[in-house]
Amino acid sequence: MMYKHVMRRAAAACLFVVSGLFLSGCADLHADMTFKDDGSIVLRKDLSFQIPMQADMAASLNQWKQEDRQNGFTVEDTANGYRSSKTYAGIQDIADTGGEFWTPDPEYGEIRLHKGLLYDYYSIHTRIKGQENAALPQAHYEDNIPNFFQVPSSVDVWSYLEYRKQAEREAAQLNEIHNQAVVAAVNSASLDFTMHLPMAVDATNADQVLDDGKTLVWDLKPAFINTQGASAGQDIHMQAQFRIFHQTTAILLGVVCAALVIAAIVCAVLVKRKQPTGQSKPYLIGLAVSIVCLVGLGGLVQSATATQVTFSDSDRIISKALPEGSAYQTLPSPNSLDTAKAMAKDHTLHGEVVAVSEEDDDGYLALFQTTAGPCFVIADKASDSIAVVPFKQSLIHFRTQYTQFSNGKKSYYPLTFIMARQNDTKDSPDVKLGIWQNDMHQIPTYVLIEPDENDVIHVDGNPSSAWNTLTPSHYQVPMKDEINIRMAKIFANHIDSLSKDVRARDVILPNK
Repeated sequence: MMYKHVMRRAAAACLFVVSGLFLSGCADLHADMTFKDDGSIVLRKDLSFQIPMQADMAASLNQWKQEDRQNGFTVEDTANGYRSSKTYAGIQDIADTGGEFWTPDPEYGEIRLHKGLLYDYYSIHTRIKGQENAALPQAHYEDNIPNFFQVPSSVDVWSYLEYRKQAEREAAQLNEIHNQAVVAAVNSASLDFTMHLPMAVDATNADQVLDDGKTLVWDLKPAFINTQGASAGQDIHMQAQFRIFHQTTAILLGVVCAALVIAAIVCAVLVKRKQPTGQSKPYLIGLAVSIVCLVGLGGLVQSATATQVTFSDSDRIISKALPEGSAYQTLPSPNSLDTAKAMAKDHTLHGEVVAVSEEDDDGYLALFQTTAGPCFVIADKASDSIAVVPFKQSLIHFRTQYTQFSNGKKSYYPLTFIMARQNDTKDSPDVKLGIWQNDMHQIPTYVLIEPDENDVIHVDGNPSSAWNTLTPSHYQVPMKDEINIRMAKIFANHIDSLSKDVRARDVILPNK
């Protein structure tokens, strides 16, 4: 078996993936990151085998344990594998040993930490990149069927053909049994990442949120094993926003508040006792000061906890181990949501505008959060009309999908999406594209894009589509309706700007 040691940024600072073992369903890997109240972090990983270890497994296991010990992890043998752990002083400490995995990446996100008086606010956005060769192995028993010239010469062609049919049926049955066994083995194995927090998370895209929001779990198997028939695994984006309160500050505030309450009670009692003698004024002043201080402290705490954190470049977690002189792009400034909000009101769209692209003469692209999840909305100024596009992670992170040539030039994959136009006209030249559901026209769309010399994304040629389906194998029908063409181009020309605004606002999106 072939084993692969993989490390992926913050969420997998000590994570390795044994792809061969998981394909055979004979191993489980659990990695977790525990944030402590004092900001320290414990990284753990637990590898266990479901079958007795063979010699090659044992050799690899010993090698991994040795690497962990060299990296400062405490290693403990278990009955079927081993577990290791290491405590870091803070997230910056992890970054300094994580190298390039902690470099701010404008294509999808980064790690940010805003330090405050009452608490520190964390925003974590890291990615496990889908492996290129993640398809499940398929059986091909039919390749073992001998051809006519391999069988004894005494066999006539008609007997061979009959034998061939029977052999192909048996091969198909064996293929099905084998493929089902592989799927069952993969489903029985587990590969996940867990984040433990001292307080409930504010926002996350974790697959499971447990323990009243304090435990977040992401399933990492889709990044390394594709059970849907595609060759590549899925990118998994792990996002979490949470705060860790300063215990010392909280205790100090509690002591001060308790002292003020006691002082207020004492003053109130003395005011009542001294009032007949006319000596209550100092105690009235003390009571008033205590109440004002309590209200002030309460307002400070409420303001500090309710105010939305705004991150700056100084809040970015960047590895100090990276080469000096490395340049990082500054954090983008959010675009105004006012125009998109007005558009949503005019078109009675249900949902909240959470991000928007820059606006130009053609229009703009907005991201809405609805009860059913996020979606894109294309706004075409010329026709004062809109189109809704279902959300796909691959669209917002399209810059991670490209082929790079030897001269450094990138060729980005085409953008494919479905445009849904409400109340489209049946006399449109594109009436046969896609499908109709009452007055809703859903159009599968294919757009070629390319960067210019300044790396600005532009549409290359006219968009195309397909007739009478939403899942075409080929997009061979050119769009003819000017509104459809314009909307498809608005989407492609503005998706990069929208992606930057999503990053600037730190919007939580589905992880796959």
